[in-house]
Amino acid sequence: MTTNSRTKNVAVLVTIALLAACGSSASTEPAATGQVGGRTIVYGRVTGTDGAGLGNVRVLVRHHTAVCTARPNESESVLTGIDGRYRAVLTALTQIGCVSVKAQPITAGGLLADSSSAVRASFRQSDPLDSLAVSFTLRGGIQ
Repeated sequence: MTTNSRTKNVAVLVTIALLAACGSSASTEPAATGQVGGRTIVYGRVTGTDGAGLGNVRVLVRHHTAVCTARPNESESVLTGIDGRYRAVLTALTQIGCVSVKAQPITAGGLLADSSSAVRASFRQSDPLDSLAVSFTLRGGIQ
């Protein structure tokens, strides 16, 4: 075997070792460890006590792996449209846990935030996605 052939063989072995190392490090990804997540759609409407839609309200949608009082793992924030409607697609790393949703006015208008928790959802990897309807009626605070 010539020196040139040995060099090529070593290069091939190093390449194979690197590919194997990359493959073994990829095995620590959530999908390889049994954590299979997905997405779910959360939508609804934020209104005032008069029933009119409230625009420009921040809606924060969170996924909690354990219970809704635990620290959230993933979150999505959207603003309501002029008619008070919102839609968020929440991606989670697991298919377990709960979803909490909070509506927070971002303008000073005397309205208090409202929230809902312990909402169960199915997180799917492909369409059709599951959906949750969560609506709020924001009320004024003590002036």
